[in-house]
Amino acid sequence: MSSLDAATGELLSVGWVMVESGSIVLGTAEHHLIRAERSVGQSATIQHLRDFDLIDAASVDRILTHFLEVAAGKVLVFHNAALDLAFLNKISRRYFNAPLLMPAVDTLAQEELLLRRRDAPLLPGALRLQACRERYQLPHFHGAQCAVGCPGYR
Repeated sequence: MSSLDAATGELLSVGWVMVESGSIVLGTAEHHLIRAERSVGQSATIQHLRDFDLIDAASVDRILTHFLEVAAGKVLVFHNAALDLAFLNKISRRYFNAPLLMPAVDTLAQEELLLRRRDAPLLPGALRLQACRERYQLPHFHGAQCAVGCPGYR
């Protein structure tokens, strides 16, 4: 995303991987860069995604169409679903004149609920994706999906 505001920002990349029977199916992993209409904005510093990286990227309508084909009948999982869905809905409304109507799970909301149930303190940054990854001893990830760890997230 070029911004944390779907009203002014653009979706610059999208990626996914299927989960079947509780296991990640690595062979289904895909990542696509999306051609920007404007500058990459905050993504240059947050995600290290530069305007130059998107020169040969696909059009947003092509990527959305492919995503919808792959995601049909699936439950989507996001860390901060409201933000991700806001961007996807913006594109879906623009190209198909309809919102994206798919069930979604929000791992940020689930983690907040879990920490509250454990009476764990919700310190600033405790719900950022990288903090959650560290809590569960998952490896560090630095890349396009790190936007959830930028300022503006709890």
